[in-house]
Amino acid sequence: MVSNLIQFALEKGVNVDYFLMDTWFTHAPLIESITEKGLDVIGMVKQMKQRYHYDDQLIKLDELFKLVKPTLGKKDLLGSIQVSLNNEVQTTVKIVCVRNRNKKSEWLAVLDPSP
Repeated sequence: MVSNLIQFALEKGVNVDYFLMDTWFTHAPLIESITEKGLDVIGMVKQMKQRYHYDDQLIKLDELFKLVKPTLGKKDLLGSIQVSLNNEVQTTVKIVCVRNRNKKSEWLAVLDPSP
């Protein structure tokens, strides 16, 4: 449904460089269908059952966070990691981990279109 709406907008001449989405939509099948249209995706990543390919393993988001290389000198930017989505196409994305401003002891993950 969402992919159809994006296709409709593109056919009507809407010019976009990237697609910004909420955590409820940031999952592999939709990301794949959007990137196939030549668009980049930016969005919050929700901690759920989805797995990511990293170093020939399927890994959950909270396990990936432990593997993130820290970013020095950036207070709220904790680091990033390049992974592939768990799909047939193996879409490569970068997951950026940032400190949650509302709860400093927690972190959030953002999908970055520039792997």
